[in-house]
Amino acid sequence: MIEPFVYNCKLSRVIDGDTVVLSEIDLGFAVYLHNKTVRIAGIDTPESRINVKKYPERAKEKQLGVLAKVRLKEYLKGQITVKSHGTDKYGRILGDLYCELGNVADLLKSEKLAVDYDGGKKTKVWL
Repeated sequence: MIEPFVYNCKLSRVIDGDTVVLSEIDLGFAVYLHNKTVRIAGIDTPESRINVKKYPERAKEKQLGVLAKVRLKEYLKGQITVKSHGTDKYGRILGDLYCELGNVADLLKSEKLAVDYDGGKKTKVWL
């Protein structure tokens, strides 16, 4: 099995608690990827973009989703790296994000802002 590659990168923006856009991924030898969406591997976070007028029963999920997004922004303020695992079913880079404190997925799970996720059917109900 081929080992995943690890790259230094720069954050453009956080979409939600488990998806970011990287403005630059340094592939080495002066080769860069720009403006790539990365889905954090192995986790699912509550959705932060829910129309609570249409789905009032999901207001708590939206509140937790906004908190997960804020925490992710805080973790990614310093030096970050991404370990690539290829692409997901939507064509996004699937990878592990690391900040100065460690693996971002583990940090979010430790705060109960993320659960394990393998890419299949989502089972967590965020109430």
